[in-house]
Amino acid sequence: MYSMFGKKKITVCEITKAGITATICSKTGKGIVVENKIENTSFQALKTEFGIKKVRILIPEQDAVDPILKLASDVGITVEVYESPSASMARMASHVHEPFLLIYPQVTPEYICAIADGKVLEIRRVDSLGSLEDTKNAFIKQVFDTQGVTIKAIATSIPDPVMGLAMKKDAEKSKKMPIPLPLIIGSIMLLVVAIGFFSVRLLRSSQKVTPQLILTPTPTPTPAPIVRSELKIEVQNGSGVVGLAGKGKKTLEDLGYIAVTTANADNYEYTGVTVKGKTTAIATFVVADIKNTYKTTTFSSTFVDKEATPDAIVILGAISPMTSSPMIS
Repeated sequence: MYSMFGKKKITVCEITKAGITATICSKTGKGIVVENKIENTSFQALKTEFGIKKVRILIPEQDAVDPILKLASDVGITVEVYESPSASMARMASHVHEPFLLIYPQVTPEYICAIADGKVLEIRRVDSLGSLEDTKNAFIKQVFDTQGVTIKAIATSIPDPVMGLAMKKDAEKSKKMPIPLPLIIGSIMLLVVAIGFFSVRLLRSSQKVTPQLILTPTPTPTPAPIVRSELKIEVQNGSGVVGLAGKGKKTLEDLGYIAVTTANADNYEYTGVTVKGKTTAIATFVVADIKNTYKTTTFSSTFVDKEATPDAIVILGAISPMTSSPMIS
């Protein structure tokens, strides 16, 4: 049921309080396409009802890994790779070198983490009873005190960790189980110590602190904020339905985009809505804007050529339903 010629199937399981949400994706030359989402399921049901044998798992932040891996193993499911949502989102933002804050989920924040160069520097649970602003300020100070890194940017668009894990190029084998402390050999301990003292580039912030070691003669420029009216968007008809690209153009213009053009895609065999951008940040920004209108909006793992005119391409394929209520992509 979940095998299709020319496509590689990827199942990403998100562990939630309600159970397991499994997202079935296809990986093709055109990118990642979400085909199905199974909510409140179990590893047993995925194996017996859907024939799924391999999964990738998003482990809740700071949760124990072993019990979850055992549940999958007990029913005969192989875990290709697992990681936390913060690690998955950090990898999707690997092109951003300046340290920044990421607070998620957006509706009801639960975690705040510091990210730079695709790595999670520090993470903390958000106190639901406290002030989010106070939490941010305290966390920024903590990161500077413990990591020597100054943070002066915050993410305004949150990447989808499920899509991030699905887009991971090579599914690694499950991470090794934690090694008991008495068995850690001296060389590994020395390596950890060496990494702990490795110099980190600091950026000047509004706080009156003296940066320690600057490794580069010129600072990395802060990424410019993404502005809808400045983006050039090309809406492509990927289904052959007359007028589909024009409707998509109107949708984007209603959202505040000004430079929107239409064209035909390279073929009419697309399904759902696929977004490509010159950068991951642009693609993420556009997807966040249109996912409430287009139910099946997904990221593409390919990028728009930097020399091309449009900053992003939105391909409207078959089965591109529009709805006035928010949808999960």
